[in-house]
Amino acid sequence: MIEFRHLRYFVAVAEELNFSRAAERLHMSQSPLSRQIRELEEMLGFPLFARDRHHVELTAAGQVYLDKAREILTAMEQARREAEQFHAGLKGSLSIGFVGSLTYRLASLLRAFRLRFPEVHIELRQMKSMEQMQALYDGKIDVGLVRGAIANPNLVCEAIAEEPLVAALPGSHPLGHQSTVSLDDLAPHPFILTPYRSGSGYYEIVTRCCKEAGFVPRVAVEAPEILTIVAFVAANMGVALIPESFTHLRADGVTYLPLQSNCTWNISIIANAHGPKQILVEHFLAHAREDVQSERAFK
Repeated sequence: MIEFRHLRYFVAVAEELNFSRAAERLHMSQSPLSRQIRELEEMLGFPLFARDRHHVELTAAGQVYLDKAREILTAMEQARREAEQFHAGLKGSLSIGFVGSLTYRLASLLRAFRLRFPEVHIELRQMKSMEQMQALYDGKIDVGLVRGAIANPNLVCEAIAEEPLVAALPGSHPLGHQSTVSLDDLAPHPFILTPYRSGSGYYEIVTRCCKEAGFVPRVAVEAPEILTIVAFVAANMGVALIPESFTHLRADGVTYLPLQSNCTWNISIIANAHGPKQILVEHFLAHAREDVQSERAFK
């Protein structure tokens, strides 16, 4: 059976047209090289070289075989390099699930990740935390971004950051002239929240912050997601607490103010402990850690 080594030996001799130089190039002695070439010719059933004691040249069949052998060796090397890139996590695809409240944080994270790993194709799927857990089990996503912590023995969950909540006020709101605002200041005003049964951690984190401040928010409007909440704040229908990353959404008629109290919402990454794309997931997780550290250093 013709093996990869036979092609390497043949190409070296064909390019050098000298067994001694070819053997030196291949870091082997001349006698075994000559035997390998004779073995190749016997398997093919025809000579590749016309040779005597002082001269070596390719036969017509040898020249054709050289062209094809080079193509095969080049294809083999390209296959090795590409497979190596996939193995190292420099190429491939990564399916990422994320909760809607992390849209802006994820956009910033992926922008930098793509610069470092331009050959990795990213597929994004917005879904709730429980849906992400099921999608990880089913192999529909490779990694997920959620709020809070996920306690599951079959999944890895790592908290990577705490994002502050800020107050979103209508532009004409009497508290809008302040540089900061307390939760006590907001207590008398109507709130805009997601529904209790929406399955969103947003409702839980906002009501918990308010409870710790000593009041239960008076909900005037229930909205399905944070983008809608901001739109209703702009329409002067109430106040809201939103993740700081959403302040990039410069909506007309909305004023954002930092809270005087420490009200934060954890950001976590979840993944299978031993998924098929473990190296890519590890790259993404390491990049997320670095991105958060850089952000803290900048602040």
